[in-house]
Amino acid sequence: YLQGTMWQPNAYLTLSDGVTPRPALTWLNCYMAGGTNCPVPTYVPQPHNGNCAGITLKAPEFDTANGLIAAGNVVAYANDGSWFGFNQVAFQNNWKALNVSYAHNVTWTNPPSLTIHLGSLSSAPVATVALPVTGDWSTLKTVTVPWTPIAGARDVFVKFNGAGANVASIQFAAPVTAPNVVQNGT
Repeated sequence: YLQGTMWQPNAYLTLSDGVTPRPALTWLNCYMAGGTNCPVPTYVPQPHNGNCAGITLKAPEFDTANGLIAAGNVVAYANDGSWFGFNQVAFQNNWKALNVSYAHNVTWTNPPSLTIHLGSLSSAPVATVALPVTGDWSTLKTVTVPWTPIAGARDVFVKFNGAGANVASIQFAAPVTAPNVVQNGT
C-alpha cells in the first residue's frame, strides 16, 4: 500500500512516509466509516511519454482491458475480441516502426493477429500485426511492421483477432541509424 512498494507505480494508497494518504484512501476511509457523501477523487490520467527513439508500452501495465489478464510480464488468456488499451500515448512524428513482443505455440485454424486502433476501439484499425507461432507460450519473439508517423496524444487500443497470444509489449520506434564507420583512415 506504500508508495514505491507496489507493482504498479501509481497504485499506492499512502505516501512513502507511511502517514500521508492519497485521495483514494481518504475516500475509502470515509466510506468504511459509514459516510454517505464522501468526496470522490478526480482522476487525471498522465500521458505515456517516450523520447525521440520511441516508446515501449508494457502490455501488463495497460490502463484498460477486456477478456484477458496481466500474468507476470505478459497479458494472457486472450481470445478473439480481447483487447487492452493505453490512455494518452504521446506520439512523435519520427516513429516509423511498430514492434510487438509476443509468444504462442498453437497452429490455429484462424491465426492470431493484433489490430491497433487510435481514439476508440470502434475506430478503424490503423495497423494489423500477424503473430506467427513462436515455439511455445514463453518464448518471446518480436515482429515489426511499418508505422505511419503521427504526432500528438492518442488513446491506443490493441485488439486480438482470430485467437489469442501472450503479449509482452508494443513499441513505437524511430528507425535505427547506423553509426558512421571510418575505413582506411577516411
